[in-house]
Amino acid sequence: MENKLPALNKQSPDTALLLHIRDRNPFAFELLYERYRKHAAAFAQRMLCDDSKAASAVKEAMLRAAAKRESYRLGSSVLTWLFRIFYHVCLERYPRVKEDRKPEAGLPEEIVAGAFDRLDPEHRAMVIMQKYHSLSYNNIADVVGRKPSWVKWQMKIAYDLLGLEFQRIRNSGAGKAVKTLPRKKKAKKSPAEKPAGGK
Repeated sequence: MENKLPALNKQSPDTALLLHIRDRNPFAFELLYERYRKHAAAFAQRMLCDDSKAASAVKEAMLRAAAKRESYRLGSSVLTWLFRIFYHVCLERYPRVKEDRKPEAGLPEEIVAGAFDRLDPEHRAMVIMQKYHSLSYNNIADVVGRKPSWVKWQMKIAYDLLGLEFQRIRNSGAGKAVKTLPRKKKAKKSPAEKPAGGK
């Protein structure tokens, strides 16, 4: 006797959608696409900084998801599984996009994009996943195929690099309107470093 798949509707859980997608149900794929299209589009746009290239990347990523439906492990996060696909598609396209892009200087969005360009694509992707999509270190580690401790270490490097770049922009006078990413508090000066007469 065949196992009967759960009924399908717009409120169906992700795992039910994946079971139907494995069974080649096109309606299930449409539901999954609509459910995660915004996540994919936002990630691709921040990685590639180009609307048409981001849209193309989203379509390719979702087609890969359909083709790789058997790689999904039941019980694991569907969002993490999809982000692993988004991540690899964007990494493949990133070098070409970076060569093509010629951003204007002076606007906050371009300044932030310029700061992000100081990061290599792997660091850029991890910062975007954490800051804009609220993925945990464990989720990101699953996406990039590394241990959570490695991700934490690399994220510290990425935020330190961004902090230095935003500081450079502020010092140049070009980034007055830019909100910086959270930085570590400066260490208090020792008594020997305080100016004479200081309390």
